[in-house]
Amino acid sequence: MTTVTGDFTLTSDELRVVTRFVAESAREVLPVFEREHPDDPRPRAALAAAWAAQAAGDAASAPYLHPIRKAHQVGHVLRAAANAARIAEIEAGDDREAADTVIEQARARATPLLVDVLRRYPAAPVGRSRATQLMSALDAALRASR
Repeated sequence: MTTVTGDFTLTSDELRVVTRFVAESAREVLPVFEREHPDDPRPRAALAAAWAAQAAGDAASAPYLHPIRKAHQVGHVLRAAANAARIAEIEAGDDREAADTVIEQARARATPLLVDVLRRYPAAPVGRSRATQLMSALDAALRASR
């Protein structure tokens, strides 16, 4: 299946690659969420759905990534990894090296197909929040790779 509405096309295989990356990133922060909200099963269920169907993402919105050249679409691909990096940084006493490690792990996990999809979008904007800055850094690293 190919999605044909928008500025470019996204195939089902490409959406699966994006979903896998987002779900892997979200899985890294799931223990933090569950520690704070032990009675809320929704994030774990969303990730289970993403792995079972490979059709959920940001964890639930990545499969609905629109092929429209808008920078905010990059958030659907990279926000979970950026949030994982920010949480690692916070848990390490605001040690930026902890965030850098998680960003590097996300960069290494990204497949060439994921990078190809990402490059169809404008670069992630650099925002004021630390998580947005981390997302922008990951975006730049991915675009410069391979």
